[in-house]
Amino acid sequence: MVTGSRTAAYGVGCAVGLSRLALRVHWPTDVLGGWLFGYGWLAAARIARTATAPDLTARSPHPPGARHRPPADAVR
Repeated sequence: MVTGSRTAAYGVGCAVGLSRLALRVHWPTDVLGGWLFGYGWLAAARIARTATAPDLTARSPHPPGARHRPPADAVR
């Protein structure tokens, strides 16, 4: 969903699934399978996103705002 709202995404998914049942274009098991498939993809994406996220709790050896300068005896 463009808005990024999880509640809105679940609401739209539920409404679409129920409309498929009301129009008798899908079996209840098809809709349930679609919901589970979508939920599985969302869970996998969430796991992948958190597994590859940078560790923001790691502390830098340099104070904030300080520039890292090479040692004075470094070869240029």
